[in-house]
Amino acid sequence: MSAQHTPGPWEWHRDHPTDVIYCPTCGCSLATIDIGCGDKAEQQANARLIAAAPDLLEALSWFINDIDGTHTVMVEFDENVAKARAAIAKAKGSAA
Repeated sequence: MSAQHTPGPWEWHRDHPTDVIYCPTCGCSLATIDIGCGDKAEQQANARLIAAAPDLLEALSWFINDIDGTHTVMVEFDENVAKARAAIAKAKGSAA
């Protein structure tokens, strides 16, 4: 059995010379993105994607359950489409 990941949300904080992904719930640092990993724009894009991982996992899991027929309520579907769009926007660094 695999271990569970640190629950989201995760947040990205810009800090020189690294960007830090941390969990505001427990206050722990989850990852650092070193300046040596591509240029600054690539570093920030990587940090956004990592910070959005729990949101993306939740959205994808919901849709897989929906395909399997676990979810049947349309309101629940609409709410989770909105969550999925917000997770993608968080990963891309754009507005939902």
